[in-house]
Amino acid sequence: MPEPMEIILTNQVLNAASQTTLDLSGLITAMQSSGMSNDAIKTVLMNDLRSGGRIFGSFRNSLKNITKNGVEYSSNQAQKNIYADAKVPKFQWVSVGDNSVCPDCDRRNGQVEPMEYWETVGLPKSGFSICQTNCRCPMPVPASYTGENLDKPLLRGKRVAANLPKKYQKLRTTDLSAEQLKSYNTLARAKSTGKITNDQWQNGLLEILEGKKVGAKGLKVDYRGVKDAFIQKKITIEKSILTATGNKWEMGVLMDSKGNELLRKKGTKYHVNITRKDLSGIDTKNTIFTHNHPNSLSFSLNDILFAGELGLKEIRAIAPNSNLGSVVFKLRPKSGGGWANTGKIRSAFSTLRTKHLGKRAVNKWLRNTDDGLVWKSKLDDVVAKREVLKSRYLKKEISLDEYGKAWKKSRKEWRKIAREAQEDFSRKISGDFAQLQKELADELGMVMDWEAL
Repeated sequence: MPEPMEIILTNQVLNAASQTTLDLSGLITAMQSSGMSNDAIKTVLMNDLRSGGRIFGSFRNSLKNITKNGVEYSSNQAQKNIYADAKVPKFQWVSVGDNSVCPDCDRRNGQVEPMEYWETVGLPKSGFSICQTNCRCPMPVPASYTGENLDKPLLRGKRVAANLPKKYQKLRTTDLSAEQLKSYNTLARAKSTGKITNDQWQNGLLEILEGKKVGAKGLKVDYRGVKDAFIQKKITIEKSILTATGNKWEMGVLMDSKGNELLRKKGTKYHVNITRKDLSGIDTKNTIFTHNHPNSLSFSLNDILFAGELGLKEIRAIAPNSNLGSVVFKLRPKSGGGWANTGKIRSAFSTLRTKHLGKRAVNKWLRNTDDGLVWKSKLDDVVAKREVLKSRYLKKEISLDEYGKAWKKSRKEWRKIAREAQEDFSRKISGDFAQLQKELADELGMVMDWEAL
C-alpha cells in the first residue's frame, strides 16, 4: 500500500499537471480562434517554455513548491512519531505572528488540543487555511513545552541593532531577558512612531544591554518629551512634500540643522536636479536634504554621490509605499568620519543596483514569482496579439498602414505594462534592497537606517 506522503505528493503533481494542461489547451484555443497560424502558436509556446512564462513557469513553480512541501511533510511526520512514542497528550498551535499570517492560522494561535483534533481540522500546509500549502506555521508543539513563551506567536529573534559596540552587534532579541525584551519593545514602539530620535534609540539600547551585563532588573526607558522643534519641522516638511506631489513626482528640500527650509525644488518622476546655481550662497556642510521616491526604493547612486559631493550632514528619501511600511530612509557618515570616496561609492552601489534591480533581476522576478508571472502574462498577451496582427497582414487581411498603426499602439501598451511591472517589482523588493544598502553603507563608513513616516 502506498505511503501517505507518496499519495499526497502524487496527487499534488497530478493536480499541477492537470491545471497546466487546461491552461495550455485554453491558450491554444484562444490563439486559434483569433486567427493565429500553427507556426505562430508554436513560437509563442516555445518562448513561454524557454523563458518560464505564465504556463510553463507556473508549472515549474508548482513543482518547486511540491518538493519543498514534501521535505517539510517528512520532517513533520518524524516529529509526530516522536511525540506519539513519548505519549504527549496535548499540543499548542503557534503561528509565525508577522504581518503576513493568514486569519485562519492567526485565530488558532495559542489553542491547545490533542493531535487527533489538529489532524481532523487540518495541520499546517494541509490546505485547510487561506494560505493553503504556503502555510509557514510549525507543527503544533507539546502543550507542556516551556522553551518559549508560547502565549505569543513564535517569532524568529531579530538583530537588536547594528550600530552598537562590536560585542553587541550579533545579539538577537531572543538573547534578551524578559525584562530587557519588554524595555526593548517599548523603545522600538517609540522609535517607530517618531517619539525618539535615532541617537536616543541607540543610547536606550545601550542602557538595556548594559543592564543585561550587570544583571539589572526592572530597567525602564524614559523617552517622554523628546519631540523637539527640529523633529516637528522635519516631519512637517516631509509631509508637505507628499501633499504637494501626491508622490507622483519627486520634490527635494534642503534644510539647515535647525529644520529651517533653505531650498525647495520640484523634479520629475525619477529625479530632482539640484544645480550649483540653486545652491549659490548656501553652505551645505551641515545641511540635510530630503526628497520623496515614487518608486518606493531607498537611495539611488546619484543620491549618494550628491550627498558626498556636498558634504551633507544627512540625506533622506521618503518612501510611503515601501514594503517596510511608510518610511523615511536616512544615510549619513559615521560619527567622526566623512563620506566615502566617490570612486568607492560609485563602484560598490552601482554593482549592487545592477545585481538586484537590473534587467536580469527583473526578468528573473517575472519568470519565478506569482506576482511576476501575472505581469509576464499581460506582456505575453500583447506580444501574442502582435503575432495575430502580423498573421493578418501576411494574409493581406489588413493594409500595411493599418498594420503599422496597430503595431505602434501595441508597443505603447507593452511599454505601459512594463513600467507598471517595474514599479511593482520595486515595491516588492524595496525592503530587501534597503537592507543590502544598509550593510554596504556600513562597510564604507556610513550609517543607513529608516524610521516610520
